[in-house]
Amino acid sequence: RTEQYHVSVDEYVRFREQGYLVVKGLVSPAEIAELVQHTENLRQGTEIIEGVPLPPAHLTPEPYTKGAATQASSPATYRQTCWR
Repeated sequence: RTEQYHVSVDEYVRFREQGYLVVKGLVSPAEIAELVQHTENLRQGTEIIEGVPLPPAHLTPEPYTKGAATQASSPATYRQTCWR
């Protein structure tokens, strides 16, 4: 992304009050897909970051999907994973 996003005064105030700011379109579907894949790789232990411990062995690496989202879903589809 080459252009900068300029936060309005209202957005700044909302961020200070709520602690977050939603900026639609700031991250592309391709970037989201890359982040989801990276997170999934870390979670399953197929990608390792030096100094970061692996997940405990007693936890299953199977994804928990919320709603209809699955690995076959669109990258832009919200997908929540957790350890069971």
